[in-house]
Amino acid sequence: MDITLNNLQPGNYIVVPGGGFVGKIIRYAETEMYKADHPVGWKAWAGHAGIYLGGDTVLGGTFPRARLEPLSYYYAGRANTAEPLTSYQREVIVARAVQLINVRYDIWAYPALVVAMLHVATFKELDKLYTNDRWRDCSALVADPYDKAGIGLLDIKVPNLVTPEFLYQRILTQNWGH
Repeated sequence: MDITLNNLQPGNYIVVPGGGFVGKIIRYAETEMYKADHPVGWKAWAGHAGIYLGGDTVLGGTFPRARLEPLSYYYAGRANTAEPLTSYQREVIVARAVQLINVRYDIWAYPALVVAMLHVATFKELDKLYTNDRWRDCSALVADPYDKAGIGLLDIKVPNLVTPEFLYQRILTQNWGH
């Protein structure tokens, strides 16, 4: 199964480790959240996500706003290139992603990440707190357009509670006919 950037098409999402302090914090939190589902010593790989819009353009979430980023930022990325998206779904995903350009970055999703990391509550239990949240973090910039295209990523309604590692694990575990 090809999970690299080969065969990348508009509407695919890309995950990368993410750089700097924030990327490390996100990966640490994801490791703590998901380690029960993995072998001892496992560590989260993904810390940032974006939607490929075509050409050299990816919609990514970086404080303080969602912005267009060059594809080169995602050079070490993995993408859902094997997922069978229809032309209509790709159009919906890209159209919604374009609508999200300049939306405010959701730093308020980070307290939920900490609560989930400490296993105080699950994202499903936190879902109601974020129902009216219109800001988006990087993973929500993926989940929101996918939801609009009829592809629910989680059993929750709030896109801000999707993580980059969840998106990466989805790529690794889905059997899209390959």
